[in-house]
Amino acid sequence: MQLASNPERDEEQLRAVMMQMTPTARRLILHGLMRPNAILIGSYSAPGHRCCPLASAVWEATGSEATSFEAVMAGITELGFEPDHQEFIAAFDTWAGCYETYDTDGLARILSGEGRSRLIRLIEQLPHD
Repeated sequence: MQLASNPERDEEQLRAVMMQMTPTARRLILHGLMRPNAILIGSYSAPGHRCCPLASAVWEATGSEATSFEAVMAGITELGFEPDHQEFIAAFDTWAGCYETYDTDGLARILSGEGRSRLIRLIEQLPHD
């Protein structure tokens, strides 16, 4: 049996997971959120400059978009997100479900504009030093 969605609980879980990350990792995620056309939910990358927050952090750190699963995973490992990345993705995807919409292709689940703004505010409120 799956628990019903609870936005406040989901946000607290995402915040707790992010607090376990280094300030540098959080900063890369924050700055990376400005790069993609859309923030993906439930996948790492898709055509059209769409990616999850971790893939956008890789993009921010390297200056180039990782467009394959292997490239995203290599970047995540290189940046030191291991082993936190799976916990982050699970918490993000659960939280983002409250703010999801579908991209214009109708296939990709993406974070709404409101969701992106809330995620930015959430990360900005965390320590970054």
